[in-house]
Amino acid sequence: MDRRAGKLFYFSLSLISGTALGFEILLMRYFSLSYGHHFASSIISMALLGIGAAGTLLQLNQDYFLPRIRHIFPAGAALFGTSMTAAVLLVRLLPFNPGELTWSREQWVFLALDYLLFALPFFFSGFCTALAMSSGLYPPERLYRADLLGAGAGGFGALSALFFLTPQGLLKLLTLFGLAAAGLSFHALMDRRRKKNLPRPAAAAGILLAFLCILIPSASLAPLLSDYKDLSRLQLLPETHILGSAVSPAGRIDIAESAAAPLRSAPGLSPLCPYPVPVRPGIYIDGDLYGPLMEQPENLDYLGCLSSQLAFLYLEKPRVFIKNIFTSPELLDLAGQAEAASITGNFEQFMLPELIRNTDHGAAGLMRSLKLHRGLARTVISRLQLEGPGADRPFDLVAFRLSGSGGASLGHTDIGEDFDLTVESLFAMICALDRRGILLIGKWRHRPPYETLKLVATLDAALPETDISDKLLVVSAPSTLSILFRQVSWDFDELAAAEAFCSARSLILEYPSSSEPGSLAEEITEITGPEAAGFKKGYKFFLDPPTDDSPFFHRFFRWSSARELFDLRKAGGASLMQWGYLTKIATLLMAAAAGTVLILLPPLFSRRIILTGKGSLQLLIYFGALGLGFLFVELMLIHRLTLILGHPFLSASLVMVIFLFWAGMGSGFARRFRLQQILLIIPGILIIYLLFLGPLMRAALALPEALAVPVTLLLCLPPAFFMGMPLPRGIEELQRSAAGKIPWAWAINGLASVVSPLLAAVLAIHSGFSYVLAGAILLYICALFFIPG
Repeated sequence: MDRRAGKLFYFSLSLISGTALGFEILLMRYFSLSYGHHFASSIISMALLGIGAAGTLLQLNQDYFLPRIRHIFPAGAALFGTSMTAAVLLVRLLPFNPGELTWSREQWVFLALDYLLFALPFFFSGFCTALAMSSGLYPPERLYRADLLGAGAGGFGALSALFFLTPQGLLKLLTLFGLAAAGLSFHALMDRRRKKNLPRPAAAAGILLAFLCILIPSASLAPLLSDYKDLSRLQLLPETHILGSAVSPAGRIDIAESAAAPLRSAPGLSPLCPYPVPVRPGIYIDGDLYGPLMEQPENLDYLGCLSSQLAFLYLEKPRVFIKNIFTSPELLDLAGQAEAASITGNFEQFMLPELIRNTDHGAAGLMRSLKLHRGLARTVISRLQLEGPGADRPFDLVAFRLSGSGGASLGHTDIGEDFDLTVESLFAMICALDRRGILLIGKWRHRPPYETLKLVATLDAALPETDISDKLLVVSAPSTLSILFRQVSWDFDELAAAEAFCSARSLILEYPSSSEPGSLAEEITEITGPEAAGFKKGYKFFLDPPTDDSPFFHRFFRWSSARELFDLRKAGGASLMQWGYLTKIATLLMAAAAGTVLILLPPLFSRRIILTGKGSLQLLIYFGALGLGFLFVELMLIHRLTLILGHPFLSASLVMVIFLFWAGMGSGFARRFRLQQILLIIPGILIIYLLFLGPLMRAALALPEALAVPVTLLLCLPPAFFMGMPLPRGIEELQRSAAGKIPWAWAINGLASVVSPLLAAVLAIHSGFSYVLAGAILLYICALFFIPG
């Protein structure tokens, strides 16, 4: 082929890879809207299942496909483009409802079909890449560089497009890119002697497909908001109004109100309160109720009935920090009533302030009197502590409410990380308080009180040299708890005032109080006492404090209690099973089974027994270790960098794009190093990260928000640059010794990549991200001893 055709082929391969990653990011939005954020985490595994299965198909039929690459590669690209739209259309027809997974076996079948249908476009994109790698037309390191750089560019483009396009609009655009890649590759690969005869019919077919895709009504491609989402149920009622909406890569935000179902929120309200609670609009993120919108109501009499008012009685004109300030109106009202010297707050959804201003709501005027900062509460507080002289303890009160509800929990909080509820985060909040300042935490009541006990255990771990038992107050209302903590002990007069406050409002001072057997006070005494370790070990739920390394506060499931809890499911104990966590495990097993059936088993039952013969064990271990190790490191950085980037989706998308970009750049330098050198350098870099990434991340928290993306670029550079080299160098070794096994190597790498995202998540939940990184180190060392050829 001439040089111009080669450049065109590289570009078409880059376009396929970029479109595939763009579709992967788009599916995160589809899944978040239709199913929930926790299902979006399976998309990486889903994509790689399709890629691995494509390698297996090519391995079993390479004698047919490789000689016909000039026709089959463009056809695969065209099928890739059209299958994206087809998969979305077909999945919309399946009656999958994640809320029924706990009791309906049919829903597991529909989930598996969803998984396979959405893996289909990635099957065709992976097939094209594997075909290019196996063809021998171009050096594998150049093909791999085109693949990774295209993926990085496509991911960045998809992220940017989601600011301006609806998901269905981006889907149509990606379909056109897939068809364009088919046309470009057809032109690059076509035999010059036959170019005059075939391009016109092929071009006409491509234009017709593109035209048909554009004609599909956008409503038929739009993500379906689950009927079980809060906003969906609200819109079924009369007199429901959407006051404003905004879309971004991080989510869809709606502000809505309904006269038929007015939203009144007053956590900790006394049952004796005679005053009306204000009606407020609700903020909905991807259809889920995020919280009531702050505003200044005319009647504030209800504030005297709230348990959280107790904290303000001990403070005079406090400097207040409110976590997620836009959805904490009662805390904002209390701060205003107490004539707070300053009110500071954080918000995580970066489109939210602009949306509130555009809705012409009363909250827009209130915003002008507040100090607002975007990011996680822990990150914002760390930055504020270094703003200037005397700012090291800038607050008298830090207040927030835990998310969730008092009912059963099947949501993403069961398995999602929360960096604002770790030992390090609570320590940072306490350090930001004046000596007599108060940390106020509001939460829903649960029976048994495992969440309260875990929160107290986390506070205790945050101050290991301090006895916190005489520094806690716990006040309960009918459905909520308020926890007050400060660094100095409560004196007799303050405790008497708390008792009088609770008695007048028919609230209960749960702690300190008489520690009756089985009471919450007794359990708090035990978990803060010298026998705390034994108490946590014998408790039915997991109570170990979360850390930055394992920030899963909402993990309460303990395998030793599984049988007992399962037996209680028919007696009303189904919610205690934490089905969201078990769904994660089930998805891992399903991904492993699907990968085994579609990738490993077909060659075993074919006439070509791929797993026999010299070098097959090296091939299996080497490319499997690369697939597992690459994503272990990538996913570890995604979760770690959430702290400074401020949003999980932004971190996942941005790190994925940056990681692939640096890996693509590194693959271009692969021939400048011996393969053994590369596989020694990578573990060396990862060992440095294992030792120093934690302290480095804590230091980075204090950096300005504008430096978050540059820091991400720099942190991803060293490991990603060198991790882009072993795969193309391994394929190059196979070209010299066993070229027929290149598709199988691609499939093995895909199989390992299928299970690695879910396996890394489960490992992090149980042991922490340090163990994920340690696993990646061992995998790359293992690859060093099993270099193929």
